[in-house]
Amino acid sequence: MNYYDNNKFTLFDFTINSKNIFQIKEIALNEIRKIYPKQVNPSNMYLYWNIKRKSFCACIYHGMQKFSIIDKVFILIYISLNTIHKESNQNIYIPKSKMTSGFRRRVLGISICTVFILCLVAAVINKNSLIEMQKQKEKNNQLIHKQKINIEKEQKLNEELNNIIKTYHEVFLEKTIVPYEILSLIFECMTPSSIIQNISITGNKFEITCNSTDCVKVLQLFEKNENILTASLLRNTNEKNTNIFIIQGEVACFPKDINEGNTKEKIDFYKKEIDTINNYLKERQKQSISEMIFSFRQIVYQNRIKENYIQKQSNNDLIDLEISFEGATEQIIEAIKQMSESFYVNNISLTNYRDKNKISVTITVKTFISNNIRNFVNTNNNNYPVIPTTKIVTLFSDKKQKKYMYKVTASETEKKPIKKNFTVIGKTKTLDSKVCLLIKNNENSKYMNITNFIDKGSCYLFDYENEIIEVNK
Repeated sequence: MNYYDNNKFTLFDFTINSKNIFQIKEIALNEIRKIYPKQVNPSNMYLYWNIKRKSFCACIYHGMQKFSIIDKVFILIYISLNTIHKESNQNIYIPKSKMTSGFRRRVLGISICTVFILCLVAAVINKNSLIEMQKQKEKNNQLIHKQKINIEKEQKLNEELNNIIKTYHEVFLEKTIVPYEILSLIFECMTPSSIIQNISITGNKFEITCNSTDCVKVLQLFEKNENILTASLLRNTNEKNTNIFIIQGEVACFPKDINEGNTKEKIDFYKKEIDTINNYLKERQKQSISEMIFSFRQIVYQNRIKENYIQKQSNNDLIDLEISFEGATEQIIEAIKQMSESFYVNNISLTNYRDKNKISVTITVKTFISNNIRNFVNTNNNNYPVIPTTKIVTLFSDKKQKKYMYKVTASETEKKPIKKNFTVIGKTKTLDSKVCLLIKNNENSKYMNITNFIDKGSCYLFDYENEIIEVNK
């Protein structure tokens, strides 16, 4: 049996012919006690199988300390290299100094190789870790970049949304509430005993002068109405148990706002609303002043009310028309409704003449027509017409003008009248107070003012394109 001793452990090399592991440990312990001078604790002994020598090695560590990893590696290398010093048939202690220097060099070389291999493995693992960390870092950078782009896009969309909402609110103010709708709201706030004397409506603001038995009840109805933004009593006087009071208020005029959907959907919604209002304004710009006046007079004739005057007003660079008319209450209210639907009525002033059973109304219509001079192509060749003086003179003389006005004579009535697809709209007056007949040609939807006509009771006769036309009333 051979053994190697150091400060931490003692290593024994011996051959035992037994297959029972418990017998091997007992035999090894007995053999060791024969040659080893120190006391052996069985719990501190470990057995190793030396494959190269086909023998057992027993390791006994001293005291209570455990083997370190370096000790275990050293023992395995020691066994595998079979470097235990052989002193056959001598049961004596082999000192440490008898270990050869070659063994130490080989152990040192193998240790260095092992450390190098471990360092190489660690380097490879570290390199793979660095590669994985680099990939993860790139993914994080890409994710951060995408998030940054998304945040910038969202900020741009929010900025665009704020700008388009501001534009929408500005455009919305150009299209005020229909005055007839404000009249309907005022009606909802009146008591059965209320009678209106005056109404003034400008945009979404109104002021009414009213007679009622109790002005407080009327004011409460205005305050409780959800569509009335503000309402205040300016003045109240009592005459013969009747309150004569003035109420001033403002109708809620809020644009449509959307709170649902993402930013892109909100932008599309507001753009659509702006396009709708702009299209409405463009439609109004297509009408000329003469067309608007003609449409207004159609409403006047249909409702059998009286036109007082039409005059131009300037609103910055645009033209407004102030129109005054009067008539019976029912016809006037119906006319206001039709005009609110046909024109852009900016403000309205209504006065009730109860003693005369009529209402006088003045409205202001926005034409959206520029007050500036129209653009035209200036050329050097201005071809102006040259009219004979004898014809121009007729513009200043009623007698001369009659020569150029066609009259239906008795002899001409002997011609057989022809019926055409004409409709009588009504009668009106020219600027020189002459009565004329307003006729509509249903074939081309054009209107004509006929000054020379004969009233036959049930029909009218007049000349049209050298023919006598008969139109039923």
